[in-house]
Amino acid sequence: LTYRRLPALWINPHPCLEAFWRKSFQGRRLSFSDVASELEHHGKLDTATDALSLIVVQDCAALDSLAAAELARVLSPQGEVVLIPGAHGEALDHWAQQLSEHGLTQSGQALYASDTVCYDTRRLLVFRPDSTTH
Repeated sequence: LTYRRLPALWINPHPCLEAFWRKSFQGRRLSFSDVASELEHHGKLDTATDALSLIVVQDCAALDSLAAAELARVLSPQGEVVLIPGAHGEALDHWAQQLSEHGLTQSGQALYASDTVCYDTRRLLVFRPDSTTH
């Protein structure tokens, strides 16, 4: 997915990855409060349906059903949602449940530790659209 400037959304971006993100992807970087505000004021994210190849959610906090539905709506049928746990790691089960209710299935886990991710050793959870519902 990298080095092709794919359309993507990064929720709760970490400064360590800012340069990598700008070089590798095109798309918005939003805080959790930015996402909540867009959903509250407009009922959806300012992104077309099926438009994003990648959605990264850093330091996942609790996810409500509306936010999960929006992530599923804007993710392309071949896209991926990557959850990176942080201080809210206990919310991962909740995220997985919410995403699965909107047609996204956990397809794996990854563990990367490199200079690009500042040697962060947290596991990443990867979700993809279920081909029967998306």
